[in-house]
Amino acid sequence: MIGLAGNIGVYSSAPLWGKVVDAYGPRIPLASAFVLLFSGYFGIRSIYLRQPVVGQASDATVRALIACNFLTGVGGNAGLNGAGNPVVKSFPDHRRATVTGLVMAGFGLSAFIYSSMARVFFPGDTSSFLLTLAIGTASPMIAGYFMIRIVPLPLAPSGTEEGALIRRVDTQDSSDSTPLLSEEVEPPQPSTDRRPSDSSHEMTGWNLTKNINFWTLFALFSILSGTGIMCEKRPEIVRPNGLTFQTLDINNVGTMSQILYAKSANPYRDVEAAKWQSAQVSTISVVSFLGRVCMGVFSDYLKSHLGLPRSYCLVIVTSLMLVSQINATIVDTVEHLWIVSASLGFAYGSAAAIFPILCIDWFGLAHFSEAMGYIALSPLILGNIFSVMFGRILDAHRTLDPNAMSNMGSLVDHDRPPQCLSGKGCYVQALYVTIASCFVAVALSTWAAWRDRRRLLAMS
Repeated sequence: MIGLAGNIGVYSSAPLWGKVVDAYGPRIPLASAFVLLFSGYFGIRSIYLRQPVVGQASDATVRALIACNFLTGVGGNAGLNGAGNPVVKSFPDHRRATVTGLVMAGFGLSAFIYSSMARVFFPGDTSSFLLTLAIGTASPMIAGYFMIRIVPLPLAPSGTEEGALIRRVDTQDSSDSTPLLSEEVEPPQPSTDRRPSDSSHEMTGWNLTKNINFWTLFALFSILSGTGIMCEKRPEIVRPNGLTFQTLDINNVGTMSQILYAKSANPYRDVEAAKWQSAQVSTISVVSFLGRVCMGVFSDYLKSHLGLPRSYCLVIVTSLMLVSQINATIVDTVEHLWIVSASLGFAYGSAAAIFPILCIDWFGLAHFSEAMGYIALSPLILGNIFSVMFGRILDAHRTLDPNAMSNMGSLVDHDRPPQCLSGKGCYVQALYVTIASCFVAVALSTWAAWRDRRRLLAMS
């Protein structure tokens, strides 16, 4: 429930922050992010310090943790919108995906940075780590409040995307815009892109629900993010004991790591299991960073140099996610689990880079954050369904295998193996469901790319 609250905070607040940043610029979301992130993480730290007995939390304590984690999710989305929206409105179309991917890449790398800090600077010191999270996530938001602005693009011929953007930015509060040019604007230059602008038709509000592209992105984001959420990262504090240590678990890839380690471990050791789990965190985080950067650069190249729509990247992203799930059914040793983490991280990062850009291509620039906000509601559906399904399948296999237990050796009190020791057989049924979903996503993305190509050819 506590972990779910963070995810709900991220996704449910996306439409609100999208509308705010489209209408008023980045300052309100960034200031709100500072307050929400600091309040959330500092609140978790305060609750931790006031809970003297491990394993005995009152209902009020649980509700307080849920509320604090929800605040961190809402604050994270506010900061993401406050940073991302000005970037896409400050660069021309042929570079937009590249710079957006670079900025969003930091979102994927954060888990690696904080998990590394926890291991190096705060081993076993949960309180200091939580304080670092509060300060480390909130302080960049207040810095961004004073530094981040929408930089208007040079004037372009009337009717083009760049020219329309200038007119929209001029209607906003001048405090949120810093002119790129002097007061005497240079004469308009001919556009180098002879193809029609994909964002000439602005869509917002209920008009989005009448568009097939919106529901296509909604379904694809639900499948891809749902699969990623089932396997991706969340912080988890290991209980204090005689050998206290801190690590970052990742939803079910962390569970897979523990199960695969326990199957071959003799004896099972919590510390060694945590090392394998931490390795998965780092792998997913770093490769997700690379996925965001690479997909941004590639999608710009695809459109600007090859004349193909960016929607072709959807086929690549869905295929990568399918490969990651197939890999997860094949890998049966913890030493090779990095293959699953790497393919999953790259697919998840690539999806995060391409979806906002497609929102601009299909629904226009002026209200793209609002459109992306509505699409960001979709992970609440399959994300929860897949996660609950994984848990139930794991529970159904929770009886310890007597034969496997013979490999555990002598255990000390703090070394607790998982309740299922059958290796990938403990969870593989859940992967069959996500594989089927990813097949649907590949078909849906192929259809979307084909329709988009036909539309652009008709407009040529």
